[in-house]
Amino acid sequence: MDISIVVPIYNEEESIPALHESITAALAGSGLEYELILVDDGSSDGSFPLLREIAGKDPRVRVIRFRRNFGQTAAMAAGFNAAFVNRKLPSRIANGIISRLTGVHLHDYGCTLKAYRREVLDGVNLYGEMHRFVPALASQIGARVAEVPVRHHPRRHGTSKYGISRTTRVILDLMTVKFLLSYSTKPIQLFGRWGIYTLEAGFLCGALTVYMKLFEHTSMNRNPLLILTAFLLFTGVQFIVLGLLGELNARTYYEAQGKPIYSIREKINFGER
Repeated sequence: MDISIVVPIYNEEESIPALHESITAALAGSGLEYELILVDDGSSDGSFPLLREIAGKDPRVRVIRFRRNFGQTAAMAAGFNAAFVNRKLPSRIANGIISRLTGVHLHDYGCTLKAYRREVLDGVNLYGEMHRFVPALASQIGARVAEVPVRHHPRRHGTSKYGISRTTRVILDLMTVKFLLSYSTKPIQLFGRWGIYTLEAGFLCGALTVYMKLFEHTSMNRNPLLILTAFLLFTGVQFIVLGLLGELNARTYYEAQGKPIYSIREKINFGER
């Protein structure tokens, strides 16, 4: 998307067709990919039905309708949010977070125009919506990842299926990928560490509770630190048990299927003929 045009509209039924025709004519020969965002600021005439009709014929037109008249400033703000937040900002944030956490720095993880060696994909299994993380999963087994510029072809039909609503799913998938990359063969290192930290905090709160009882004569049954102590100790034990269960599952996963915890690129035996 090269240009986003935002136009606030309020009771402009007669001017809307000419507006659309003028903008279309001005950009027809420019070669630019654009979108026209028309914000109906609570019009009381026939502006919105006309806008909806234009949007149905021109896929580059997007219409936002307010429940009532909020003013030109609000209409411009809504148009800016639709132009920048829903598409560009979530994509940049997501790509930055994924690159930082996985260690594989790419400009666009969502682009599915990728090329792989067969031996690399043999070691990558995809579940759910993990397709966008294939480069990160491939790097786990030692694959080298490179990025080259490609020609971008603008969409000619339909509308984009990506928006800010997909951010939650990307974050959840990223948590899974981060765990697989860093702790799939040693889950106790993750859960056990947090368990120890939590137990230490619990013992500290317990010691502070006893100190307040002995030296400040604070009643323990009225001290919230006592409840916090019990909660932290119980949570710490749960973290450690979860790590141990993860270790059992990891061993079952690798040993039952005969999966190695390493990846071999090639073997050279000079003694063989």
